[in-house]
Amino acid sequence: MLPGQRKWWDLPNYYKLLVGGYGSGKTHIGAMRSIYLSHANSGLPGQYVSPSYPMAEKTIVMTLKDILTRSEIDYKYHETKHKFHIRNWNGHIWIGSGEKPDSLKGANLAWGGIDEPFIQKQDVFKQMTARIRHPEASQSELFFTGTAESLNWGHTLVNENKIEIGYVVSFTLEKPYMPQEYKDNLSASYTAEEI
Repeated sequence: MLPGQRKWWDLPNYYKLLVGGYGSGKTHIGAMRSIYLSHANSGLPGQYVSPSYPMAEKTIVMTLKDILTRSEIDYKYHETKHKFHIRNWNGHIWIGSGEKPDSLKGANLAWGGIDEPFIQKQDVFKQMTARIRHPEASQSELFFTGTAESLNWGHTLVNENKIEIGYVVSFTLEKPYMPQEYKDNLSASYTAEEI
């Protein structure tokens, strides 16, 4: 893990937020956390919510498939239902869409994640908070991974201290796996404040 990823992973908080720039490793560590929580809560469902299913397919789903395949973990992904079943330990990772927050209702989840919360509706957060309630869960939490693209409800959530949320900021330019040309182009394209 990169330093920011490790620091986020080790947060003791129920609510964990990793904020980072493009290519800083948010999606990868979110997928790893989903796999870990599916193992810790074997047999129970958890859900990772993306802003939309098309976006999830290009980010969360692709990353989960890559990690599971490279790790030689036996899994099946049901494309219509947007669900992973990890056969090795009876793990369940559901992929949700935040386009219609009401579609998240009904489930009893052991854990949850919200990808790109800063471009999703606050109702997604409320629905996921209400869903993580499975009585047999051994490790419940709600994690967030995203780029601070707008100062919406997520910014308020972190700064008003109404709930105890642990957060870590991860920087794209610190990622050693990124090509230097990409880092140079990114630096040249953004203002100092955006960087």
